[in-house]
Amino acid sequence: MGPEFAPQININGKCWNELPVFSMQCKVYVCKDEVLKILLPPEQVLERAKKNPYVSHWDIQEAQNWNKFSGSRILGVKERIESGKIDKSIMAEATIDNELRIYQEKVSMVGELAEAGKISDIEMKKVIDQFIELNEKLWNGGVYEKEFSLFTNCGINKNGDLALVDFGLVSFEYEEAKKSVDISLSFEEAVDIINSENEESKERLPSWLRGQVVNIFKCTPDLLEYYFEQMSVCMSVENLESRWPKENIKIVRQN
Repeated sequence: MGPEFAPQININGKCWNELPVFSMQCKVYVCKDEVLKILLPPEQVLERAKKNPYVSHWDIQEAQNWNKFSGSRILGVKERIESGKIDKSIMAEATIDNELRIYQEKVSMVGELAEAGKISDIEMKKVIDQFIELNEKLWNGGVYEKEFSLFTNCGINKNGDLALVDFGLVSFEYEEAKKSVDISLSFEEAVDIINSENEESKERLPSWLRGQVVNIFKCTPDLLEYYFEQMSVCMSVENLESRWPKENIKIVRQN
């Protein structure tokens, strides 16, 4: 194990302690109110893949490909922050150095707050509103957060603002974003599909109506309906295209 992957490391004159976070992309460290993420080398990726049933079959080549993909996501975000296309405040004041080490302010993860009962339904609706605003700001910079993982990828800072903490799976492709946002289902139809045991039918759901966020909101129908109604307005091709950098749309269409 190299020095950068020890339980405690020293970088830039600060002592960083490893956090018990299982990530397929980075090692995560904390120093007071700051978080540091260091990209895993392929060997570390492969080691962690063996513990993940979805990718336990990976070999070193696939681990190398994943490492390269992860690095490209971080580099893309770095370029957009440094060019001013994205305000780093919406990514927890992210600063990314030339070695692709990510420095962010420490936030309270939405999922942990919700699990501890520290967010009321009224407050959660405000978080949903901020989540929509966050995604629109990302679109303005040509970034698409395709997981829509409000509970595991987003946190609330000391000022009460929502930030995207984990951006390792973002996309910079307009066409990919375009295919995923629109919905032609009513709320009732969407709920029937969400509650269905037919996995094939769930392919009709857009990305923002899948995964953990919906599974949690299912327990609170009022929140699920609010989430659906607000996101339905935001998640349209028209809204996406009005915000996405026009030069990027032209490039994709020419291809």
